[in-house]
Amino acid sequence: MSAKIRYKAVARFTNGFGNNVFQYAFSRLFAEQHGMEMCVDHSIAPAYSIDTFGELGISLTHHSLQDTTRQLGDADTQLLTSGQRIEENVAISGYFEDYRVYLPYQDQIGAWFPTVPSQANGRDLVFHLRLGDRLFYHESYVRPVTERIESYQRAIESFAFDQLHIVTDLQCWKAVTAADLRKMKFHVGGFGGEQIIGTEIGIASIDQAVDYVNQLVEAFATYSPGVRCRQSVAGDFNFIRSFNQILFEHSTLAWWAAFLSRAERVGVYGPWRPSKGKKNKNLSQVSLPAWFQWA
Repeated sequence: MSAKIRYKAVARFTNGFGNNVFQYAFSRLFAEQHGMEMCVDHSIAPAYSIDTFGELGISLTHHSLQDTTRQLGDADTQLLTSGQRIEENVAISGYFEDYRVYLPYQDQIGAWFPTVPSQANGRDLVFHLRLGDRLFYHESYVRPVTERIESYQRAIESFAFDQLHIVTDLQCWKAVTAADLRKMKFHVGGFGGEQIIGTEIGIASIDQAVDYVNQLVEAFATYSPGVRCRQSVAGDFNFIRSFNQILFEHSTLAWWAAFLSRAERVGVYGPWRPSKGKKNKNLSQVSLPAWFQWA
């Protein structure tokens, strides 16, 4: 008879499925190595990712962080390999976005998620284009729009592909007006651009976002792409990781989809998110033969 699990490792999720996969992966690895039950406190932040994990066949047990006695954060990742045994309930709160933590466990983590069939045509390319609320942030316009689009095109054309597929959280793929964008909501709970525009972190005018979207749609029309939008997060995640060639900028959802895929070529934006300065992550520096950086 197996020993009864006495302690719990309770993860605190933040916003965003990609962020939550980092938190889930670290917490589950930690729990398995310390003989604990991995749980999530659903009450701390919007827990819409709980449903997404469920769609992927992963059920998450709720437990209150108030019942924990020890706090772990981003500085404690070494506890995965230290051999130190922890005998108490643990609260795990952080981002845990360091690729080196997960590299030794790539296959183990991949086995937690359902297998997806590979695309029949291994020469197709999927490009994850994160837009959504980022359309309305200053940091999205540090580079001129034309320069940014040209860098996308160079990255795309570095692949030998038959069909380009675009996966985006933009709710339509067409030329848009300011009225169109004002109607769009992102994240569960109705978080939209109007809540960002004109704030300290937001662009001054929605026209800047309108111009960006319309230039994107026009520029990519030359590829006659298949476009996937208004689909579930779980569906997008599975769709991306089914490809043999994957391209993305700085999305944690796409990062995990690529990391858990069997893709033979993965292009990731080299600078990742330079606007974050010293807080920028190393997620573009993955030391796997299939991965390369573009800019």
